Amino acid sequence: MIVELVGLPGSGKTTFAKRLSEREGWSVVSIAFRSELVFYNALFFFQHPVDFLRGLLWLCRYCGFWKLWYTKFTNLFLVHNATYMKARKYPRAIIDQGHHQNVISLFDRIVADDVIDRYVRFLPKPDILCFFIADDETRTKRLAERGYGARGELDENYREAWEEARSIHFEHFYVSRATLPCVTETVSPKDSEQKQKKIEHARQFLFVLHGRMPTEKAHGLQIAKTMEALTVKGGYAALWVPHHKNPIAVSVGEYYGLNPIFPVRTFFAPDFLRLPKFLGSFRFWIDALGFFLTLAFTRIPHDGVFFTRNPELAWLFKLKGAFVWYEAHLFPSSKSWLLKFFLGHVDGIIANSKGTADAFLANDFKNIHVVRNGVDPERFIGAPRQEDARLLLGLPQGKMVVMYVGAFYAWKGVPFLLETWRKNFSARDDLILVLVGGTEDDLKKYGGIGAYREAKNILFIPHAPAVKVPMYLSAANILVLPNMPMTDESVRYTSPIKLFEYMASGRPIVAADLPSIREIISEETGVFFRAGNSDALAEKITMALCSSDDAKLRGSRARALVHRYSWDARAQLLMNIVRGCPRRSASALAQFLKTLLAGGFVAVLQLFLVYVFTEYFVIWYVFSVVLAYACALLANFLFLKLIFVGGTRKNSNEFSRYALLVAGNLFVNTIATYVLVEKLQLWYMLAQFFMIGTLTIANFFIYRAYVFQRKE
Repeated sequence: MIVELVGLPGSGKTTFAKRLSEREGWSVVSIAFRSELVFYNALFFFQHPVDFLRGLLWLCRYCGFWKLWYTKFTNLFLVHNATYMKARKYPRAIIDQGHHQNVISLFDRIVADDVIDRYVRFLPKPDILCFFIADDETRTKRLAERGYGARGELDENYREAWEEARSIHFEHFYVSRATLPCVTETVSPKDSEQKQKKIEHARQFLFVLHGRMPTEKAHGLQIAKTMEALTVKGGYAALWVPHHKNPIAVSVGEYYGLNPIFPVRTFFAPDFLRLPKFLGSFRFWIDALGFFLTLAFTRIPHDGVFFTRNPELAWLFKLKGAFVWYEAHLFPSSKSWLLKFFLGHVDGIIANSKGTADAFLANDFKNIHVVRNGVDPERFIGAPRQEDARLLLGLPQGKMVVMYVGAFYAWKGVPFLLETWRKNFSARDDLILVLVGGTEDDLKKYGGIGAYREAKNILFIPHAPAVKVPMYLSAANILVLPNMPMTDESVRYTSPIKLFEYMASGRPIVAADLPSIREIISEETGVFFRAGNSDALAEKITMALCSSDDAKLRGSRARALVHRYSWDARAQLLMNIVRGCPRRSASALAQFLKTLLAGGFVAVLQLFLVYVFTEYFVIWYVFSVVLAYACALLANFLFLKLIFVGGTRKNSNEFSRYALLVAGNLFVNTIATYVLVEKLQLWYMLAQFFMIGTLTIANFFIYRAYVFQRKE
C-alpha cells in the first residue's frame, strides 16, 4: 500500500509521516543516493513512458522563475518519479513529498482551475491520498518553530505571489478531491491521531468490473451499495471499470444516491462494444481482452482485497499476487473446466445464494461463503404514503396498483406476467398493472409486446433511478415476483435485489414458488404461486387483493425481517469473512510464468537491437551483439525488479548478484554443452535446448532466494 501526503507547509505532513513510520510495517520512502535517483527514473520511464514525458513537458511549461529550474527538475520531477517507483519495494510505504504536492510547488502564479484538474488527472495515483488541512495560525506557528520557510531566499514579491497561488491551487484541489480516482482521506490537527490509527490498520476493498457504471441493471446497484457500506464501516473502497461510453450521463454517486461516495477509477481501454456491425457477438470477448491487458500492466496494492465477477480478472489479480475473491451469481452450464482454471487459486468464492454455493461445492471448489444481496431499509422509512407517492408519480388514485420493478428478461417472468394479465385482468377498470425498469425493445426481444399493446390497463415506465424505487413501491397495493422456472439461474442461483426491496416496502408480495425465493421468504411473509402457471398467478393476485388484511400482515412481517439483508449487514459479513480467512501466498508458478514472458520479450528485444545496430548504425556485428546483449541484460533486470517486487537489498547489490549469476550461466552453459556434445554425443541443438531449460528453472529459484530476497 502506498500512502501519499499532500498539504501546505506547516500542515503536519512530516510529523504525521514520522509517527506512522514508527508503527510496524510502515516506511517513509526517501532517495538517499544519486544511483537510486537514476535507476528508479529509468524504471519509471520503462514502465510509464507517456507519464514520464508528460511530466517533463508540464515542468518545462510551468518552470517559472529561472533560478528554480534545476531545483524543480530535481525535486519535483526526478525525486518524485524515483520515490513513486521505490515505494513499491515496501509492503506499506509513505510518500511525504510526491507528485500531488506539485500542485503547491510547481505553479509560481495562479492558473485556471481546469489547468490544475488536467495536471492532476494524469499523475500516478497512490492507494490513499491524504490531504492535510490546518488554519493559517497553526501553520504559521509550526513554521516559526521550525525556523525556516519554503523559498525564503527568493525575492519577497515573488514569494508572496507564489504563496497566494499555492493556497488557491490547494483549496481547489482539496474541494475537488471527490472526483479523484483514488481513495482520499482528510487529516486535521484535531483528528490527526485518530486518522493515523485508521490508516495504520487500513484495508482497501476494490471491486473490478468489466462493464459500465452506473448501469440500469441490478448488479450495478449491488456493487455500489456494497462499496458504500464498506466505506461507512471504515474501509477504503474503490471501483475499477473500463472507460466506456455510457448512456447514463450522471455519476455513480448521483445515480445510486450514495453517501459517502467512493472513488471510481476508469481505465482507458479500446471500446469494442461500440462495433456490433463489425465484430458481432465477439465484441464482448475482444473488449474483455482489452481491459484484461490494460489491467495486466497496472500496479495493484498487494495488501488490498479484490472482488470481481469476471473469472479471467480473478485469475489475473491472483497471478499478480493480490488477495482475490470471486463473486459468483451463477454456475455456468458449460465450460466449467475453464472456470476451474481461472478460479483454481483464488482466495475464496462469495456466492449470492445457497443454490450457487451448492453448485460450486458439487464441482470441488473450496472456501465458499453465502453472502446474499441486500437493501437499504432506511431509504424506505421516509418513503411517502401511498396517496402522496401516486400523486408525485402521476399514478391513478382510485385504482388498485399491481406492480413489478426490475429487468424484463424472459426468465424474470415479465412476458408471462403480461400474458396472465391480458387473459385475466385486462377488462377490469379498477386495476392497473405498472411495469417499472425496462424498455419496449426489451419486450420485443424477450416477449410480451403483444399482450402489452392489447391490454388497456397496463402502464409502462422505462428505467427509473434507484433513488426513486422506494416511491414506486410505496405507490403499489401488491408487488409481483413472477420468475420463470426456465433456467437454473432463476430456479437456484438468483438472489433478487427487488425481492429485498419489496420486503423493505412492507407491501404484500406475490412470488413464484422457487428454491431461490424460498431461501429468503416463507409462507408467513409472502404469497406463493406455482412458478410458470398462469392460472395460479391470477388466483394468488386475486386472493391478495381480496384478503388485503392478511396480505398486509405478511408484508409487515417481511419488513420486520429485512434488516438481516441490509447492505450494512452484507458489508460486515464480507469484512468478517475476509478477516477470518488466511490469504493464499502468491503462486510460485505465477512468478515463473511472468519470468518466462519477460525472458521471451528480452530475447526478441536483443535480436531487434542487433539488427538495428548493424543495419542502421553500421556497427560491426560483433560490437552490435555486445551492445544488444548489454541492453537486454539491463532490460531483463528491470523486468525482474517488477516481478520480484519488495526486495530488501540495495539495487547495486541486487544487480551485482544478477550480473554474477549471468556470468555463471555463461560458464556453466559452455562447459555443460561441451560435455553433452563431445562426450555424450548429443546433438548440439538438443543439448542447448536442455541447458536453457535447466538454467531457466534454476535461475528462477535463485532469483527468489538470493538475488531479489523478499522481506517476510
